[in-house]
Amino acid sequence: MKKPIFTVRELVVCAMLVAIFVAQTFLPDITQTFRFSLEFIPLAIAGYLFGAIPAMCVGLVGDVVGTVLGNAKEFNIFFTVIYIIGGLIFGLILHNRKKLWHIITASATYAIVVDFLLTTIALYLQYHIPFATAIPRLIKAGIVAVAMPIVIFILIRVIDKVYKRKTV
Repeated sequence: MKKPIFTVRELVVCAMLVAIFVAQTFLPDITQTFRFSLEFIPLAIAGYLFGAIPAMCVGLVGDVVGTVLGNAKEFNIFFTVIYIIGGLIFGLILHNRKKLWHIITASATYAIVVDFLLTTIALYLQYHIPFATAIPRLIKAGIVAVAMPIVIFILIRVIDKVYKRKTV
């Protein structure tokens, strides 16, 4: 018999991570082009626990459900693809790895590729926001690249104690 893609436990945890992702879509934006978000947290947790495909699914479903339930006026496929790529980054780099350099690599890659490059391009393509916004976005990516590893490091330590505990 073929192994299922998700066990029931993994599916339930991923659904909870999607719920956390969706709840974060209700956080207000600083400006139209600039916002600090914590959407990397469910992606990083899914990537660490289950790998790239479940983390990508969390990004996909979280963005679609967040758009339907949230305050977005229209669905933006660019941002959906960005969250899928974010899940891929965390899944490939963090899956079952908890060393600090893995966390720093995943965080820096996410900050540069997702927060800076892809988001700037998506804002230009969808809303015609000029590339001049790249300078503040680069500063934001630098701040995120420093703060994100701290948050992920703490979360992984907690997850290892709580989630991976054997139950009777």
